[in-house]
Amino acid sequence: MPKIDLMGLEAEFLDKSFKARVGSDLDQVGTGFGIGFPITRRIAVAVDYGFLWPLKIEKTAGSHRATVGLEF
Repeated sequence: MPKIDLMGLEAEFLDKSFKARVGSDLDQVGTGFGIGFPITRRIAVAVDYGFLWPLKIEKTAGSHRATVGLEF
């Protein structure tokens, strides 16, 4: 039987404009979310945030990442 070293899950809400995600491997746990704001029928502004918490490093506040982009 294969050994599982990582896993993740993502769910979409509010007519697919909000996404929540969580995942882990043997070294870190991550969570985040994404929000889409439509500008036109084909273009949207996307805001994503992610947080990584290392499991093997002590005395850390983790790592934060935020992005703003265009989806088309």
